[in-house]
Amino acid sequence: MKHWFYIAFTGVLWIFMGLYLSVKGIDFLSISNLSPFYFISICIVSIVVGFLKEKFILKKTVKRIVGRILSFMTPIPVLKIYDRRFYMIIFMMVALAQSLKLFSFPVIIRGGIDLAIGVALIKGGYSFINMGISSKKISY
Repeated sequence: MKHWFYIAFTGVLWIFMGLYLSVKGIDFLSISNLSPFYFISICIVSIVVGFLKEKFILKKTVKRIVGRILSFMTPIPVLKIYDRRFYMIIFMMVALAQSLKLFSFPVIIRGGIDLAIGVALIKGGYSFINMGISSKKISY
């Protein structure tokens, strides 16, 4: 496989994970029986936090992972695409979600956090896909 495929594939994975978490977050917020004003307010705050998380945290991760993938010669060994830090980020996000469930946080907080992380992952996945398309244009 070519470099652009692995970069775009990573983006698609992040987008699917982000969509799952966003839907889950909105479901949590909808079952909390909030008034429409508070529901929309929490959604807006979560979306803004998600965009900020992607801009200041995940953007660096995306650039580092894309640089790592581009540094390999083809054929790229599948097991070496991602480094330990990538798996640690995924593990930390899963651990955060599980700890919210384990410690019985209110559904409003769980929904807001899931929505924020989901939006950040969707935006990060979009960045991966853009970089994958850019690297495809360069490689031909």
